[in-house]
Amino acid sequence: MTIWVGQVEGEALVFDPSIQLPDCPHLFLWSPASSTMGKFIAEGIRKRIKPCRNEDNLAAYIAAYKLWHTNHASSWIENEKIYYEKRKLLDAELERKRIEQEETRRKREEARILYELQEPERVAEEARRKAKIAAEFQRSQIEEKEFYELVAELKPLEFTHSSHVSNYIKRNKLGNKYRYISGILRMEKDGDSWAYPGGIQPKFYARLCDELGLSNKGSGAVPISFEPFDSIKGDHEER
Repeated sequence: MTIWVGQVEGEALVFDPSIQLPDCPHLFLWSPASSTMGKFIAEGIRKRIKPCRNEDNLAAYIAAYKLWHTNHASSWIENEKIYYEKRKLLDAELERKRIEQEETRRKREEARILYELQEPERVAEEARRKAKIAAEFQRSQIEEKEFYELVAELKPLEFTHSSHVSNYIKRNKLGNKYRYISGILRMEKDGDSWAYPGGIQPKFYARLCDELGLSNKGSGAVPISFEPFDSIKGDHEER
């Protein structure tokens, strides 16, 4: 391709295809009036530039450009290459950040949608949690009431051993009356285990002994499980 001279609004501009950079958004056009190389957005300048009709000045414009090219083009092109390489890296980094921000936005939007979809389940779960707390509180209140009623019933009897309490509960069939704090206590010693009907819930056992001044037989057996009469089917008056 040869050097071409055009004009924009009466100003002459020289186009040299040999100094254009590939994939560059700009066209480089040299101005004879200022003896400088300018950058123009390619898409815009192509619509505006027209061929130079002043035949008398064409040769002078091209000669002046060639002189500039000889003295300055090499360093100018090298500087432009460095500039566009930096710009390319910067654009790539900006695009990376844009994609990263878009991915973050997408994940937040997905999380928001998921949160909204799960809202009914969260409400239901919170209702279940509160109901469980209320039931546990109510259960603890009932257990405390049973405990103090059992203490009041047993104190006049002046029992001395904890086994007396269990025997009393069984003998008098008090499984329905003290259905939460008494039940089937499973004991273990030396690898052997057995069921102990009428046993006291372990968390109340020490308190009951303190309240009534009870001692155990020192058998060395330890409780391994407890099932209150309330959770056992059947009429506990028969136990």
